[in-house]
Amino acid sequence: MYRFLIYSRKSKDAQDGHTQHTHATAEYIIRSYLKQLEDQGIPYTIEGTYEENISGSGYYTKRPIFRGLVERCKEDKGLTLLVSKADRLARNVRTGAELMETINFVLANAPDADDLQKHLEFTIAEREGKITSNRFKDTYKAKKKRCEESGEKFIWGGNSPKWKESMKKNKHLHKTTRISEKCKKDR
Repeated sequence: MYRFLIYSRKSKDAQDGHTQHTHATAEYIIRSYLKQLEDQGIPYTIEGTYEENISGSGYYTKRPIFRGLVERCKEDKGLTLLVSKADRLARNVRTGAELMETINFVLANAPDADDLQKHLEFTIAEREGKITSNRFKDTYKAKKKRCEESGEKFIWGGNSPKWKESMKKNKHLHKTTRISEKCKKDR
């Protein structure tokens, strides 16, 4: 029988509709995996659901909730950490490989993944992280250059009036439901 600790991580700047959509997709992936277990008659319990609003780009020890879950899984080998996909655990192969050696975890989007497949998932997560980082840096530089050329005040991110107005208009896009509430409803 599986004993799950469910972990979800949102980027610390998770205010835009895209990030909220991504989080909803992650919840759906986990619920689908749990439904698959039920359909197969595989028993499980959810011993806790944890959510962290923090960047995943740093080493996992910089994420306090996740670090605590890793320690719990190390102490109790019967616990299994359940995440939607590899990038919720680690954004680089080295950290992913270290976690593979120390705790039990399931990637809900690839629940039957062997070690090779998990390594590939972490490799993809690392590449996606670099691509995303470069895209944000390029966007930042381009906006700064446009503002300098036009004489506008350079405002980035959640402080801009345009962003605040978008938040007011699109409140329905910015609401999230905790995974634990969804799992209770589905069970």
